Amino acid sequence: MATATDTGSFPAEFISDGNVKCRIVPWGECRWRLESADAQGVFRHKGAIQALSLFMGEDEPRPLADTNDGTHIEISSNPFSIKIFSPSGKLVQEIISISRNGEKTVVKGRLLDEEAIYGGGERFDSLNKRGRSFTLFTEDGWNRADTTYIAIPFFTTTRGGGFLVNAYEPMTADFGKCSANEWAIELDGTHSDIFIFATEKPADAIERAYRLMGEGSLPRRWNQGPLICRYWPDLSFFEGKRLVTRRNKSALGYGAKDIYEKHCEIGVPPTAMLIEPWPLGNFFDNTEEAVKIRKYFGERNIPLMIWMYVGSVLSKSVSGFRPEFLVHVDIYQDDKLVEPDTSYIPKIVGRTINPDSIGQSGKGVEMLDITNPEAWDWYINCIWRKLADNGIRGAKIDFCELMPDDSVDYGGLCVKYKWKNPEVFDGAAVHHAYPSFFIAKLFKEASKMLEDEGGFMAFARGGGIGLQRAPYSWAGDQTRTFAKLREQLRAMLNAGMSGMPFLTCDMAGYKYERDVPSVELEGRVFARAAEFFAYSPVVQTHGDVLNVYELPIEAQEIYRTAMAEREKRAGELDNLLKVSCRKGMPVMRPLVLAFPEDKRTWDIDDEFMYGDNLLVAPVLDDVEERKVYLPKGRWIREDKADSPQTYTAEAGGIEIAVEAPLGVIPLFRRIDDYSANE
Repeated sequence: MATATDTGSFPAEFISDGNVKCRIVPWGECRWRLESADAQGVFRHKGAIQALSLFMGEDEPRPLADTNDGTHIEISSNPFSIKIFSPSGKLVQEIISISRNGEKTVVKGRLLDEEAIYGGGERFDSLNKRGRSFTLFTEDGWNRADTTYIAIPFFTTTRGGGFLVNAYEPMTADFGKCSANEWAIELDGTHSDIFIFATEKPADAIERAYRLMGEGSLPRRWNQGPLICRYWPDLSFFEGKRLVTRRNKSALGYGAKDIYEKHCEIGVPPTAMLIEPWPLGNFFDNTEEAVKIRKYFGERNIPLMIWMYVGSVLSKSVSGFRPEFLVHVDIYQDDKLVEPDTSYIPKIVGRTINPDSIGQSGKGVEMLDITNPEAWDWYINCIWRKLADNGIRGAKIDFCELMPDDSVDYGGLCVKYKWKNPEVFDGAAVHHAYPSFFIAKLFKEASKMLEDEGGFMAFARGGGIGLQRAPYSWAGDQTRTFAKLREQLRAMLNAGMSGMPFLTCDMAGYKYERDVPSVELEGRVFARAAEFFAYSPVVQTHGDVLNVYELPIEAQEIYRTAMAEREKRAGELDNLLKVSCRKGMPVMRPLVLAFPEDKRTWDIDDEFMYGDNLLVAPVLDDVEERKVYLPKGRWIREDKADSPQTYTAEAGGIEIAVEAPLGVIPLFRRIDDYSANE
């Protein structure tokens, strides 16, 4: 039974050390909701979870009052603390301060001397966040490891518990950098709303957070890839090769038919084609090119996907469009109105608005007013129905970080939105909420429309809470180097620890660094990527780099072998994806998720478990050997089928050196009776 010290019944109200009015209530399933009131002493009932659920037409999440989960709390005033205990009585979280700092709210908690912490969304910098401080704000950092496209304010620790900040507002997180044994979350705004999970395993905390944010749908088989995408000018027409001109730049490109057939020739047929640079007017006008591509790929049952920026209306020429379907804003510069009632939204660049994107003559973007039900009706039943009739089954949704927050000053510039129904964003900062709302809604409505036509795939770059509903996302844009290959894996593992089990990347990178590598080096980077992407939830190749069929024969052969191995394990992947959809458990699981009691796994970000029993140890450098850590158990080297080696690791595990020439990825199957998640 949930109990509290010095509080009586629930919801328990009390005053924090910072003289802030607070309350806490049991939420069921080892969950507690801790809120602090705003500067006027008012509790804001509607947080990110509630705003998203109401927008999606769902029942508002409410506490499971009849759930007797055995957790309890202790609240003390001198010194101030809120201790949260698991059903067995283990202390899994302790809040030690709730205060205001001007227009911000700061919540602090205690870290044990030996405790690692994980989460924050798709991040490239590290797996264990202990000793780090960072901002949760989606931005296009373009190949920077200290930024993120997907900000998920969920964290779990090796103690087994975790917490989710129920907000779309930007925030900073500090986990022992400023004060060695404290964590701190500083939120924009004078209130806070946090769900705390009183579990004893990180996997259980992830499951509670994932289900609270909203479960994803089971991907169709074609969603799993390989998905083939190319940067302009490739794929911008149906067949042949052409000199294509865009923005006064000309380049030689190859058609969608040719690129598809080249992939088939090397023995890896794509499951879908992401025709990123294809002019969408072809489909809306039903041109000869559109008829050709629809017929060719339709006969082969290959879905086509388009590229779009988040919220794009795609075509204003389709019957039924009305100007009020677009988002309108007033734009201010230094508190002076400079663009009244414009539909062109200036774009975020890092933490600032690009001043060149103001007004119709600039580079602003027009976006769907997602609070307008009539706009949605037109968008699904006119725009997407017409695209679906032309063979389009999904969208690659880019630039999800471009929308500014309402009335936030970006270096003297700010916007004030004129929503059809502004209450939709009550309690939800627009920069993170808009992409999350748009993607979740588009996926739900388009999937319903195409249920009997192969389904729909929304493939997004960026957002926040709710993005996992779609479910697939990718982490772009990295360069084709070994260093960035390591960061790609780290981003996928970080997402998995954040309740986002379906993240992938542009396999082996999207673009070159300043110097174009030799074809041989590029081939080795691609081959090493293919080896471990065979164990990922989805495979996608993309970019302004060499196609796999332009790489050395050895790299092509390794790619073919890796994708054949992936196909051989298709049934196993299907089962893992079902678990992902139900529990949020990622397909690619950091070792700490399987072995949280083993301290040596806490910082390992270059190995992962594929399911419960297969350890995958990718080679992420230009070498032919690596060290592998094996946690407690009996392991057999699975990739050495002709001469399998068996290893026994006692408590504390063992580290071994293994040879792994190009084309070999070390795999270790656990053969004892222990299950990581029993």
